[in-house]
Amino acid sequence: MAVILLGVVFAMVRVQYEVSLGAVLGLHPVFLPWTVLASLVLGGSMLGALGSAAALRRGLQS
Repeated sequence: MAVILLGVVFAMVRVQYEVSLGAVLGLHPVFLPWTVLASLVLGGSMLGALGSAAALRRGLQS
């Protein structure tokens, strides 16, 4: 749920900044594609789950 909310907020901010910066500076910012962002979030969550599982396993063995 939080990741979906974060994605929605990012999309709204992205659209706002693209329009504002394009009008003021004549530049159009380049954001990472949503597929790259999704893979980074998924990879981070997998690393977090792996670390938590290792810590839990270590804690249960003690």
